[in-house]
This record gives sequence, structure tokens and C-alpha cells, in this order.
Amino acid sequence: MFRTCSQRHIWKFRRLEILIKIQNTYFTSTSYFTDKTSSNFEHDRGGFIPFLQNVNLRRAEAKRSLLVQVQSPQSYKELNSYCSIFGTVKQMFHYSVGVEPLHFILVEFEEQSEVQNLLKNTSYVDETLIVPTYSHFLWFKAQNKKSPKVRQIDGAVLSIENGTRILSDHEIISSLRQCENISEQMKLLYSLTKLNYLGSRLRYLTVLQIDNMVSGMFPHAQAYPFGSSVNGYGKMGCDLDLVLRLVDKKSSEESRLMFHCKVSNGSERSTNQRHIEAFGDMIHLFLPGCVQVRRIVQARIPIIKYHQQLTDVECDLSIGNM
Repeated sequence: MFRTCSQRHIWKFRRLEILIKIQNTYFTSTSYFTDKTSSNFEHDRGGFIPFLQNVNLRRAEAKRSLLVQVQSPQSYKELNSYCSIFGTVKQMFHYSVGVEPLHFILVEFEEQSEVQNLLKNTSYVDETLIVPTYSHFLWFKAQNKKSPKVRQIDGAVLSIENGTRILSDHEIISSLRQCENISEQMKLLYSLTKLNYLGSRLRYLTVLQIDNMVSGMFPHAQAYPFGSSVNGYGKMGCDLDLVLRLVDKKSSEESRLMFHCKVSNGSERSTNQRHIEAFGDMIHLFLPGCVQVRRIVQARIPIIKYHQQLTDVECDLSIGNM
């Protein structure tokens, strides 16, 4: 039997009400994190977090963090001991990538200066074999037998293990069958599949990599994440949409000194297309972990598509178009 017109309208309003409630859960930290250790996170103290404040919070976390490839999840104790030489380790999160998994640990320090201190003491392999890129993406090599052993710190804790695992359809369906009604199933489905805390942290490290890539020539540049990765509707494994602004600073009317700059030749579109080509080459040639780089310059909004295999994130990067 078909619903009447009024019944259809009531159901539309009911769906809208549910979507609004789900959107609100993104900003209420008590329901945003579902990890077993979520009560330990500073964001779980409850209360509304405005969007831009949340973005700035994630940016600050990324600048205090390093992503380290390790042999296994058990490497966290040795890694914690080594990192503690350079500063105070706040928390550590493990995840893996691939069928024959590569293991990674996100290490967050108390202060950004401690990260810079560690990076100053980080080395390269033989630079005739690689492009010596400076970044927050590292790997933890086995200890040299001649080097003195670092004393392991008691109480080192891995906050999350295998934190980006996506639940199988069977696991999701099994959980949904425990619900009493469709409304509960909708809320639970969102909770089980939404982008979690670690997934969000890894996306902001991916954003930071683009910031760092252009910071030498464009110190006021900023990459902005947008779309499902930041608006509360993202699923685990969703793409990361980015827009890069080369100047994220308002001009001062009082300033009499102005930077000499290159004049753009041609239309804004053709200029963006040339920028896409240039930045695509930089990502392909210089950024560790960035593979499958494609420059789609004929699209309505030209973009660079690439896969960041260290954070396991598919990225779409546009230039300048907010």
C-alpha cells in the first residue's frame, strides 16, 4: 500500500530530523569517538566545538605529531623510549596498511618544538639513492649493535591498535541485528562506519605534507580540507578533498613595501592548469608516500588526484578555488 502525501512529508521531516541529530553528534565529543580509549582524549570532555576551531585544533595536533613506519605493533615500546630522548610523548596510535600489512605508529608530542628537535636529529639513507625530503613521515630502523641501548620507559601505552580497520559487511549486519528498530540501526550504522579519531588525525597529517611542500616559496600558503573528511559525514576510507591557497593572508593597507611577484599570463583557468601541472610534478617527484599522481587539467575545476599510501588516503587537490 502506498503512503499518502502527508505521510510521505512526515517521513521526509523525520529523516531530516535524524540527519540533523547525526550531524550534531560530530561536534559532541562524547559521541564522536568510539574507540575503547576515547575517554582518554582531551576532546572527549564534552561540549560543542565550532568548525574552524576544530580545524585549527587538528592542525595543531598534526604539527605536534610524527608518522613512523615500524616493524610491528610491539615496536611501540622501543619507539617510545627513543622519542622520549627528544621530548614528552603524549600518546601513540597504531594502524596498518595493505594485505601484507605495513605497520605505522602516529606519535604525538606535548610541544611542537619537541618534534622539530627530533627532526633535526633525523638522518637520511644514502642520498645518492633517494630524494632527501624533509617531512613528518619517518621509518624506525633496527638498532645498530654498536650503539648503546636506550632504556625502556615504564608505562608506555599504545592508545589504539589497528585503529583504521574498516568493519566488514558481516560485522556491521551482525551488530545491526541487535537493534530494536530502524532508528537505532541508522544511528548505529553511522557510529560503526564514520571517520574515527585516528582517521581524522591521519588526514590532517596528509594536509600538513602539502603545507610543508610549498612553505619555502609560499610561507603564507595553507591547504584546507573540505567535504566529508571534515563535515561529519565522512566514512572510514573516504577521499580527502583539499584546496591549496598560496596566500592565506590579507594585505595591509598601511604597508608601503610590496613583494615583487610573477604576473599571471592568460586566464585564471589557464594559470590554475599550469599550477596543477607544476605542483603535480612536485608531489610525484618529491613527496614520500604519494603515488598514482594524475593531473586532471581539463576538468571544470582542475585537480591533482593521488594516493598517499603511508596514511592510506585518496586525495583530490585543487588550487586557489575556495
